[in-house]
Amino acid sequence: MVESATRAKGFVSLARELGREELESVIQMGTDSSAAKSFVYGRGLGKMRHLEIRDLWLQREVRQGRIVVEKILGSQNPAHLMTKILIIREIEKLSLIHI
Repeated sequence: MVESATRAKGFVSLARELGREELESVIQMGTDSSAAKSFVYGRGLGKMRHLEIRDLWLQREVRQGRIVVEKILGSQNPAHLMTKILIIREIEKLSLIHI
């Protein structure tokens, strides 16, 4: 989530520099991980000891309303197109363009 939030903020910044000032400043992210969602809405590292202090900025962004994280079902997560082995039916369901 930290990586995708960083990239999303970069894209928004780039778009604004290119003249797209009307873009929504709040980034909306979806995750099928309850642990990830709990982390970003919490404070501090909690039990997630493998995270680094530098990643805590994401909690601040969520608290300040600059990033909204929503829970989505794993079966509806479009990220699975690039991270999971799927059958054609699942690919079609997750794709914007049906094969």
